[in-house]
This record gives sequence, C-alpha cells and structure tokens, in this order.
Amino acid sequence: MDIPFYIASFLLAALILVSIAESDRLVRLVKPKPKKVASGSWGVYTGVSAEKSVGTVEVKPLPGRQKVIGGSITYAAGRGVKMNGG
Repeated sequence: MDIPFYIASFLLAALILVSIAESDRLVRLVKPKPKKVASGSWGVYTGVSAEKSVGTVEVKPLPGRQKVIGGSITYAAGRGVKMNGG
C-alpha cells in the first residue's frame, strides 16, 4: 500500500528537482531566446543601399551624478585600492 505512494513521491520530487536545476534549459525549449542585433553588427537590409546612411544617434549623458565605484580610478591607474577607506 505504501509502495505506490513512495514511488509517486519520489517521481514528483525528482521532477521538481530537475525543473529547478535545469530551468534555463527548459525555458529555452519552450520559449527560444530572441535574436538581438547589436549596434556593431554588419549587414545589408533589403531595399536599402549599402552606401546610404540610415541616420544618426545623439548620445546624451545621464542626468544627475554619476556613481563612481570606490577605488576604481586608483586601481585603473595601477596604484591599488586601500581597504581602510583612506
């Protein structure tokens, strides 16, 4: 009487474990990741001349203060990072 319950419980636990451990693979099977075209991609669009400019993009700095991670400037300059805050 208990054996079917144990088998069903084991199968359910295994199914939950696999669905948690392999969730990214299972989601990829159901819904494939859309392809994105980066700004550095090269290609030719149908109906558009390869020599023709399709437009320009204006780049503006973000409003407000820019967050600088502490020590990143000194680390990039090769001086190391002081952990005591000084």
